[in-house]
Amino acid sequence: MPLLVGLGIAELIYHYTGSAGAYDKKIDLVREYELHWMFAAALVVSKLSAMLNYLPLAWKNLALPTKMTNARVNQFVYRVVNTSGDEGRVLLDDAGAAGAPACRPCHV
Repeated sequence: MPLLVGLGIAELIYHYTGSAGAYDKKIDLVREYELHWMFAAALVVSKLSAMLNYLPLAWKNLALPTKMTNARVNQFVYRVVNTSGDEGRVLLDDAGAAGAPACRPCHV
């Protein structure tokens, strides 16, 4: 969605600022030196970076119970065991979806 909003703003600037001729010269320069691949690569790298930053959050949301909505700081899931008395033990939850490896294709 942000990409589409940015593209819309760029189109508005191009058509309604009266500088279309200057922008056309710059676009012709990009065509002349075949720099469109560089811009395409920058777009791919930025989208890949965004995806790699948000993918662990999606996996963690699958592992967390629905009532825990603000637990994104710590990327591990813990559980309390041995709650008899006042003391309980906190252990890393390594069972089920919570303990699944982060990189599933790597652990085939």
